[in-house]
Amino acid sequence: MDLKNIKKEHILSAFDQIKLNGPEYPSSTYDVLYDGDTFPPKELISIASKFSGGEMINHNEFSGGVGTTCFNIIEEHGFVITEKNLLNIFNRSNIENLEFFYSCLNELRILLN
Repeated sequence: MDLKNIKKEHILSAFDQIKLNGPEYPSSTYDVLYDGDTFPPKELISIASKFSGGEMINHNEFSGGVGTTCFNIIEEHGFVITEKNLLNIFNRSNIENLEFFYSCLNELRILLN
């Protein structure tokens, strides 16, 4: 199982598939924000692994959460992961505002490093 072969285009294809079919495995703590919607990170990577030319890796075969390969891949390709309770604070109708907020934080982090 090599998640590191997953590229941005594979993740984008996974977003499309989840948007079309709906998520099969909702996340417990975190979501990925994309295009005004939320997606379960582990399912996203699981499906992206199929698009990367390999077999689809079962979402139970790898870890999710801060600092994991799963989350690192998502964030390295420029996508935002947030805690579900933050989504409740911002209200789902304001996901675009939350995405903007995180992009500003990422820019600030880059400038400070």
